[in-house]
Amino acid sequence: MPCGWGIEKNRAEIKHVLSNPAWRSLRAVQNGDLYITDGNHFFNRPSPRVVESAEILHPGLVHFGYLSKGWGKY
Repeated sequence: MPCGWGIEKNRAEIKHVLSNPAWRSLRAVQNGDLYITDGNHFFNRPSPRVVESAEILHPGLVHFGYLSKGWGKY
């Protein structure tokens, strides 16, 4: 969720992160728990959407309708 980037920009730039050899040692990567988000809308700016970030952090618990629009499983 880099600051200033939307979900499409994050998808386009992920190759730079994936090329780092240390990336595959992360437990979330090994478990397939990797997500891409629109950081500006959900985490980087304080707003009511900070509450809506719960949909990303706890999928299945709450639903605000942003799956595939503002975040998604990579």
